[in-house]
Amino acid sequence: MMHALLQPRYGTTDDLALGRTEPPSPGDDEVLLRVRAASRVIRMPGDDSV
Repeated sequence: MMHALLQPRYGTTDDLALGRTEPPSPGDDEVLLRVRAASRVIRMPGDDSV
């Protein structure tokens, strides 16, 4: 089992929940990537900084 951020239905970030699921298994013509870190940048209106 692995920890995952699950979105059981379409909606906002309020619909996200931390849970456990089986690790995915790629098909013959697919690859599986391990993501070690991710981030999200939210820009405020009028903020032109990078």
